[in-house]
Amino acid sequence: MTLRYIAVLSLGLLVAGCGSAAVAPTSAPPFTASAPPPSSTSSAPASVVPAPASTPPSEYYLAAASGVDAAYAQWTTAIVGLDQPSQFVAPATTYAGALTTFDNDIADIGATGTAASDIAILVSDDQIVISDLEKVGNESAAELPEWQAQLVADGDTAITEGDIVRADLGLPAS
Repeated sequence: MTLRYIAVLSLGLLVAGCGSAAVAPTSAPPFTASAPPPSSTSSAPASVVPAPASTPPSEYYLAAASGVDAAYAQWTTAIVGLDQPSQFVAPATTYAGALTTFDNDIADIGATGTAASDIAILVSDDQIVISDLEKVGNESAAELPEWQAQLVADGDTAITEGDIVRADLGLPAS
């Protein structure tokens, strides 16, 4: 039971990072954007339109992060108590889809220079995490701890790069 709790906790920490540390500034509650998507009339986090020159990329980053943060919350709830790879498939697929949407959204936020380069690295790191998530259905129960360890390690890389992007955009680290 303790090992399962540790694995779930580790996955929960990973998933926070898979969102590329896309939580709101520390003054706001976790997993919410500090501002709604600019010029958005829908409360559902769909794709963020490319940022007009007058909107800071940081606002679009936070708007894109709101969708992946919601998926993170769903993921952490859905994986509690799971011990068979087949049980992880649906939540992993949902979370991988949210990460893909996040990556697509942040790729077009109008960042330039170092921020644009670091966003490209973050998207690449997230693609590795997505690949890990997609592999869970091919694992056996005996391989699940190794899969979890790889997912956490790759997620840590994404967390680090997410914090770099956040710094580039003038946002606090996760």
